[in-house]
Amino acid sequence: MFHLDWERLAEVLVTIIVLAFFVERALSLLFEHRAYIEGLEKRNRNYKELIAFAVSFLVCWEWQFDAVSTVILTERTSCSAKP
Repeated sequence: MFHLDWERLAEVLVTIIVLAFFVERALSLLFEHRAYIEGLEKRNRNYKELIAFAVSFLVCWEWQFDAVSTVILTERTSCSAKP
């Protein structure tokens, strides 16, 4: 059994949106830079998705942001706990 806390869900969704804005704007500096456009895009090598995923993963890893675990509240959070 799990329980959804709607206030917590709203906080998580807003956090995801704000982090997405920050990552998108930070990566725009790289992706719109002349060196990136002339170097990789002209050679038909599009690494935007891979770079964006890696940066997003590192942000979540560094800040220990786990949206699913934050939204879904369970009675136990550890598999090793005895009943």
